[in-house]
Amino acid sequence: MSSSQLECQLRSLAQQPSPTASSSAVVQTAKALADGLRSAPWRTEFGTAVFTEALVSLLRSFASALGRPEAEDALVELLRVVANLCLDHNDNRALLLNASAPTLILDLVSSISRPPRTQPLPTSSLKVLRTAFGSLINLTQDYEPIQSHLIDAHAVSTILRVLDCAGPGAVYSAAKRAALGREEDLNELMLGSGIVSWGWRILDGLLGTENALTDASKEDLDALLSWITAFRDAASTPPPSSSSHDHSHHHLHLHNPFHHHHHLHSHSHSPPPPILLEPDTLADLLDEELSSLESACTLLETLALDVERARTALAAPEALRALLGFVECGGLPREYAVEEEEEEEDGAKEKDREGEGDGEAEKEQEKEREGRDKLWGMCKAAVVKSVIAVAGEDKNMDVLFQPSPAPQRDSSDKPSEASSTTTLNSTTTTASSTTISSSAKDADRNWFVAEMMRWLSGGETKTREREREKEKSREERRGRDEKEREKEREKEEMGKESKEEKKREKEERKRVKTGKGVDNKTTQSLVVCSTLALGNLARKDENCVALVQQYDIIPRLMPLLRFSKIDPKVAHGVVALLKNLALPATNKSPLGDAGVIDAAARFLDSKYAPVQPLQFATVGLYKHLCAGILPNSLRLVGVPPAPLAAPHAPFDATPLDALLALIARTDDVPVRSEGARVLVNAVKAFWSSTSACTDVEPERVDRARVKMVREEVARALAELIRASRKYPILLNEGILGLTLMGSEPAGAKLVLAALCPPPASASASAPSMDVAPTSPISPTSPTSTTASASPLSTLTWILSSPASQMSSKLKTNACILLSAAVSKGADGDRQAGLSLLSLLSETRDSLEECVKSDDAELAKAARTAQKAMLEGSARQITNG
Repeated sequence: MSSSQLECQLRSLAQQPSPTASSSAVVQTAKALADGLRSAPWRTEFGTAVFTEALVSLLRSFASALGRPEAEDALVELLRVVANLCLDHNDNRALLLNASAPTLILDLVSSISRPPRTQPLPTSSLKVLRTAFGSLINLTQDYEPIQSHLIDAHAVSTILRVLDCAGPGAVYSAAKRAALGREEDLNELMLGSGIVSWGWRILDGLLGTENALTDASKEDLDALLSWITAFRDAASTPPPSSSSHDHSHHHLHLHNPFHHHHHLHSHSHSPPPPILLEPDTLADLLDEELSSLESACTLLETLALDVERARTALAAPEALRALLGFVECGGLPREYAVEEEEEEEDGAKEKDREGEGDGEAEKEQEKEREGRDKLWGMCKAAVVKSVIAVAGEDKNMDVLFQPSPAPQRDSSDKPSEASSTTTLNSTTTTASSTTISSSAKDADRNWFVAEMMRWLSGGETKTREREREKEKSREERRGRDEKEREKEREKEEMGKESKEEKKREKEERKRVKTGKGVDNKTTQSLVVCSTLALGNLARKDENCVALVQQYDIIPRLMPLLRFSKIDPKVAHGVVALLKNLALPATNKSPLGDAGVIDAAARFLDSKYAPVQPLQFATVGLYKHLCAGILPNSLRLVGVPPAPLAAPHAPFDATPLDALLALIARTDDVPVRSEGARVLVNAVKAFWSSTSACTDVEPERVDRARVKMVREEVARALAELIRASRKYPILLNEGILGLTLMGSEPAGAKLVLAALCPPPASASASAPSMDVAPTSPISPTSPTSTTASASPLSTLTWILSSPASQMSSKLKTNACILLSAAVSKGADGDRQAGLSLLSLLSETRDSLEECVKSDDAELAKAARTAQKAMLEGSARQITNG
């Protein structure tokens, strides 16, 4: 028939009172149309409202007869017409949308997969479902109107239900293998695999639109978790003994992918022999399922990161335990290794037939293995991020951690610092037991913390094992190399590999594939997950104190922190956790005594510059540890315990040196800012009387002051002032640090030089952007801070700002700083005189305004600063 005749035939069938009575005619006509619509001219010709309305009318009629084989045959062909009509044709997509075709197809999909079902789906229904998914792919591809329409119609939940119904692990899951030997089972398995693959394609398209994921139901999450738990169970199942497992046949017990569990073993008679599968077919099925798992894990991660309801639902013990079990399960399910072994055996046989060959087949197999391992690692990483996000949800904090100690905080911790705890984002061995509570009730309610501590201890144990086994591994490697050389010589003599060599290589490959070769990667994932999850829970003081005192976490972290070859991801997790633990006053000294400051100093080195979050966390850790704790500030500058060295001994490499090098080197403004705040805390500890510590000898403090009085410190504090115009708290910290440092002559000279650097030096050291602090600080009114600004111009701006924008207290402190710098630093060399002239010319008018202030304290400080400048000028003149 011609295209016009086919159109007339379809419209005539649609107008019949009971179209389903003519199902064979509908099948014939629709099949011809679907085949013809593969051609672009036909798609344009049939792009009319009359045709699409007739098509949708027939779809609606046969959808109401779902379950009847003849109706399902017609639905398959009608859905093919829809799919081909809208292929690369937005005008036809618009017509189908106006005719409600997307909604009708989604309802059809929902009807097929809607539970409960007492019988497995027949092949005809599976074909309808697969074709419906194909039409949805073409309808939604790069066409936002239909994507948005389907999202509003809850298409994501519907398709997730289908994917859950299809059954993850249909290929390998032992729990779902049915002892059925019908050839139809293989067809159903292939159909189910195609349905799952196309379902994820539809979801990928829908979820790429804006506001696609604003909520997630428990059913949605359960559907995703079913994939994760299926792979977890399969990967955790130990392999059978070699005597009972025969890899000589490519066989597999199959089942209908939509067959409910209680039907799997309903036959009382002995099952027929399993169906034989070709290796390539099995490989494709396994790869499809691994790809589906990756899609499920990625979607779960997205929900955990973006949807609060998902995070709170995933905190339920059953869901969270499923996630943890997957992270801990090790390598891929053993069926993947079996399939690879069989491929290799076939390749070896082919190689024997064709000769030695060029090794291309082996390279291809190795590439495929690496691809699967990479995909498996991506799945693990996505679930790890999900767990971390669940722990970072504020509403989950009291659900996952209920410690008994009461919160405490030292009065020296500023409110801004207290609020700067960081929500962490986005790596097994038997661990020592963890004491979690004095009662079973506490242990039960804190099960998640106990599990994270076990993972953390596993990582610590693994670190020590690596150190102890390092030399043993070298010896074994040397022995293996010698054997390899010997066998290589035999190989050259005989012209072929020995059978023993082949057997050894096979056993080695089997060892790696069955999971024994992935312990390090798994342990790394556990440690990263546990440190970041615990770090997110350590955003309350009582939790931090409990982790240190009740869970004794410090001895578990220190071996990781000191491990010479620590992975940067692990290092970031450990340091970020320590940073949050260092906030409560009661934790600062134990952390310092444990050696945290020295151990973390290496992360400030330039080789860790690409890992900016690690360096930022390290600087933040130092800031918290040095806040009001004199011994920790002493450790920062590397002051050794008694007996003391000479006060002016050459500087040794210290954490302070590493910090100053980082501040000078980095272009990251927040790192520079936080680094300067570490210096402020140390200066306050050494110069402020409120930091007096009866357990510290005065000589140690004196030596620490000597180490702090250096040009790099003064320059960093001055830069904090220059770049922080929007943030009064940071301005005040920089001013206070320089004022204390300038309270003695050597420091005052450096302060004066830092406030008035030569023009070239100022422009070179000053970043062109404002500081973005890490804690909530009320900014002043917006002002432009340019690279040409200097610390002195910022001080002048502070003094000249109206009272509505700048507090009198901050202005007073600025005046005190000027007085300290000039009183003790304006004597001597020519540079000091030039700096004094700059101060006089820059601040004359603003100081005069401050002298007239109604605030008596500010006026007094301004007069003192004026007097100090005049006296300094007189001394310069006197000294020539």
